[in-house]
Amino acid sequence: ELEEAISNDNIFESRPLYCNQLLTTLFMKNQIRGSLKAVIRLAVQCWIQHGHWLLGYLNEDRRVCETSEEQHCASEVKSCLASMGSIICHLAWLNCAEEGVEFGSENCCYDIRDAVLLELESLDFTKYNSSGKKVSAAAKKKFLRSFKLRILLSLTTDFSRPLQSKLAGLFELSAAEVSLLL
Repeated sequence: ELEEAISNDNIFESRPLYCNQLLTTLFMKNQIRGSLKAVIRLAVQCWIQHGHWLLGYLNEDRRVCETSEEQHCASEVKSCLASMGSIICHLAWLNCAEEGVEFGSENCCYDIRDAVLLELESLDFTKYNSSGKKVSAAAKKKFLRSFKLRILLSLTTDFSRPLQSKLAGLFELSAAEVSLLL
């Protein structure tokens, strides 16, 4: 059953995410590198599904939670995404250790970038467009940059700085955006 959930393109529509069982299965069935890619895929899907609580919609500058229920949802999403970021950092560290390379090596960062970009290709902008108007290419580009930056900001551990710095370059984020990481 878990193999089916893992192979499903959008796990959030098929089953709830049971981290303990899922992560155990990922580690048992995959090597560290495969587990890293799978967790990145799940984290980006979580961002796509629930990120509007933090990012807002395309026609909003920032998400404003008006009720306590909305604030609670935003808080839970933030906590979940921070945990996913921490898991990604630890798996990246294990992957680098297994390959005998420095943490945040180019190969590891390329794997992370490619997995993120692959999932972002499936981003349906209609979920983030509350106005119903056609989304301009410029608005999509700006939104994707914000999305990538938020993913980088979720990679917060005591040792994540090298990973964040190299990924910021691979995501082609500006110096001002990267300064948010420092």
